[in-house]
Amino acid sequence: MADGANEADFLEALIASERVEDWLQIIRSGTKQPRLTALKELAAAVSESESYAEEAQVAGAAGILTKLLAASSPADEDEESETQLIAKALTALCGHLAAIHQEHTFEYGGHSVVIKQGCLGEGLGARIWAVAHLMCRRLVEKPELVRGKHVLEIGSGCGLCGILAAKLGAAEVVLTDNEETVLLNLQTCMAANKVPSSSISISSKPADVPSCTSHDGASLAADVQASSICWSQGNMQICCLEWHNDWLRCQGRKNCCHGGKIGSDACTPPTLAVDEQFDFVLGTDVIYEEQHPELVAAVLAQRLNPGGQALLCCAVRSQALFDEFAQHVHAFNLLMTSQQIDPPHVKQGVFGQPHEYEGGFVLVTVTRRQ
Repeated sequence: MADGANEADFLEALIASERVEDWLQIIRSGTKQPRLTALKELAAAVSESESYAEEAQVAGAAGILTKLLAASSPADEDEESETQLIAKALTALCGHLAAIHQEHTFEYGGHSVVIKQGCLGEGLGARIWAVAHLMCRRLVEKPELVRGKHVLEIGSGCGLCGILAAKLGAAEVVLTDNEETVLLNLQTCMAANKVPSSSISISSKPADVPSCTSHDGASLAADVQASSICWSQGNMQICCLEWHNDWLRCQGRKNCCHGGKIGSDACTPPTLAVDEQFDFVLGTDVIYEEQHPELVAAVLAQRLNPGGQALLCCAVRSQALFDEFAQHVHAFNLLMTSQQIDPPHVKQGVFGQPHEYEGGFVLVTVTRRQ
């Protein structure tokens, strides 16, 4: 499994998702010969491609194939049997998924960060993208950016950069996202990274957020049941943050949306407090859809303390979107500078070279006036 996701992975996942759904539809309801053909194609694709294995998992292929296996007919002497094809697909699927959800350790300047990545089909934030490594490199070069500060990470995904900021001595780091599967994986990643108390500056914690130790060990706070998910650990906590809500508040309108895209029966983290602001905000690859320029600018305007600073690391796929972001930043009376940066020379999910992105790789600094 690559250290980071890239554009090719994403495009392959989109294609794989459509094809896997088509195959499973035929397998569920097709006649024998079309079903055998679909099984053969699915088994081959899952055996050869991680993306197809990931999408098959998301689509529930293992359960469908297991049920079909129990009802499959005996082998015909002159062709590969349905049972053999199902077994082949299940074997390949299980092998891929065992590797996909393993923990990986990344090293930055003597600091180790343990991350469990998921499938792209579980959300873009389930994988680490190349610019996250660039951000980590910058944080290690300049730890004073976060040391002793109240830090917010937007679009945390797996939490690589925010967790590193916590280990570099931030007083507190709030990791945020808004998708259920991503938030649950983020909690797993946070739990795997216990920060020594000697690295933590004193910081207050919201009283309604339960605290816990690491995933290996052990006890929860006395008033929290063992089955509860802990959304806070050491100098880190996880919150839901819906960017659109901050945009509404910047427009002088009340919050009318849920704090995250979460099912009503899910165990969810608290929504970030409406009035909570931060000394430092960091984010990677947060501008890639049409609505993002204005939304991200609004989040920075809403969440930065006076004199606070944000650092964003972006792969600029569309120069027009990036220019629009700059316009919104200035409209909110924020100061912005940007600089081109080079990708790392090691393979960490970078797709091609900077010139293959319209605007290359960019490091953006945004400051709120005093």
